[in-house]
Amino acid sequence: MKVEGTIEKFALAVAIGSLLLLGAFLIVDSITDGFLEEFEKYSGSNAWAVVAAIPAVTFAYILGAFVQVLSDLAIRRMSPKAEDEEWQVLERLARAESETLTSQYDEIRRAKKLLEGCLFPLLVLAAGIFLERARLPHLSALLITCSAAVAVAAGSIPFIASRLHKALVRVGNIADAINKDPKGRTVDA
Repeated sequence: MKVEGTIEKFALAVAIGSLLLLGAFLIVDSITDGFLEEFEKYSGSNAWAVVAAIPAVTFAYILGAFVQVLSDLAIRRMSPKAEDEEWQVLERLARAESETLTSQYDEIRRAKKLLEGCLFPLLVLAAGIFLERARLPHLSALLITCSAAVAVAAGSIPFIASRLHKALVRVGNIADAINKDPKGRTVDA
């Protein structure tokens, strides 16, 4: 399980970093003349795969991990109650000793963290797609539609994350119910 978790964390950070890089690439391309042509020239060379591929993945990983940490810090600053509730749920799960509930908690928390980490990169991507209209005026309607769709997806993240947080609290309540005897008293483990 640890190897799978490590691979998943790596892939998640690379995915978040790649989203951010794509958005930044589109923004730079939309405001800089000749950027795409120069990029294509260098990326088409034989040395590109050797010189840039691994550093690009590494940079995407570092950037994605950084965005995840910043997102987590921002969420904790905006909602300290949510962090306290997560710690309380962990305590309840530890007392309940239920692998099923712990697995459910981990799955919900992972989804929540993924969404929170994607918020900023999706907003940058929406801006990049929108700004590309200057380069591709004949696709303006399509680019506006795509940009709006990405922005709406990003805008729905706080709502979905709050629903996932409520699901985490629900898992804690179930763990609490496991820890009580039929008369409602807490069972000492």
